[in-house]
Amino acid sequence: MEFDIQNPNSMKNIIISGSIIKYPWGGLIQYWTAWFHGLKSLGYKVYYVEDVSWEYACYNVETKMMINDPSYGIMRVVEELKRYDMQNSWCFIDHEETHYGMSKQELLKVFKEADVFIDTQFDTLPQYSMKGPLRVLLDGEPGWNQIGIKNMIDSGESVPVYDAYFSLGLNIGTPKAMAPDLGITWERMMVPVLIEPTPYIPISKDASFTTVMAWQANPVKTYEGKTFGMKDVEFQKFLELPKLVNQKMEIAVSGPNVPWDLLKENGWNVVNADDISVSLKSYRKYINGSKGEFSVAKNAHVATKNGMFLERSGYYLLAGRPVVLQDTGWSEYLPTGRGLFAVNSLDEAVDAIDQINGDYQKHARWANEVAMEYLDAVKTIGGFMEILKTKYGRM
Repeated sequence: MEFDIQNPNSMKNIIISGSIIKYPWGGLIQYWTAWFHGLKSLGYKVYYVEDVSWEYACYNVETKMMINDPSYGIMRVVEELKRYDMQNSWCFIDHEETHYGMSKQELLKVFKEADVFIDTQFDTLPQYSMKGPLRVLLDGEPGWNQIGIKNMIDSGESVPVYDAYFSLGLNIGTPKAMAPDLGITWERMMVPVLIEPTPYIPISKDASFTTVMAWQANPVKTYEGKTFGMKDVEFQKFLELPKLVNQKMEIAVSGPNVPWDLLKENGWNVVNADDISVSLKSYRKYINGSKGEFSVAKNAHVATKNGMFLERSGYYLLAGRPVVLQDTGWSEYLPTGRGLFAVNSLDEAVDAIDQINGDYQKHARWANEVAMEYLDAVKTIGGFMEILKTKYGRM
């Protein structure tokens, strides 16, 4: 198939994979809505696909239980798909190969006619995609994913092949990153944020700096004798932060092995992240009720210097909530010191929060300006699609 690179609408049909039916957290749904919005705004017909290959793969955020039945996640996701006229353009395949949404025959037809398949989950539905569209891997766990793939190769496992490789890690595939490039040409893109016209909501007097996080989101990986972990590792560096600032600090956290008592002893207010992310509405409400964000990054992101900036922080910025975020190398690509601060140490975090509180309204305005200028999904996804058309116009 050849794309007409002179015609911005020559690639009409886009399929994107995800994980929001099995994990229908509000924050995760927010991530994919930016893709839906961006692609639809650029004139593409968008289909969403998801599959699981094991039992009890679906999570009910309200009951906090893993289940087989995907109906809870489907209900949550279809609510959002309707906003983009995608209520009939999705398919979920369970471990028994039962198709929800589009039928198997419909899905086969969609893949046959599609121009691009954006796989965000690694090896999604190869039985459908191998003979159809341009296959694009979108790496959302930079550093951690490259190490995992390298370990697979070294152990003799087969690894799926794509026509194009993109990463949200802005350093991946460059000498700046400490992750293997796997001999692959990596394209890079800034994380997309859904920009919608919303009024600024003033903060309350007792508002906290907050974040929403998983303590141990993924298993530890080992590469060249080093271990690469999650946020629990990096959080230790900033554990005493509430004791050093004249500011309420809170984290909404989920996952195994959360040291609830230790966090509280060090001055953190701690809430359950599942309660915050039970819906997209509740997730946005939590951000809007915050004064700003302080967050660490995953250890694998910091250690590999992958350059990733997370979309969650982008939504704080968009809401006019200043952000203090551990640096993974992203500070080379976004302006810092005005509404957005990159930190590498406890002292830097204390100083950043003090600076924000010293002139809060200015930093709030600057935060919003950063999101509008650098993170707009239509701009970032537009750049992504332009690379596909100009560099990968044949398959």
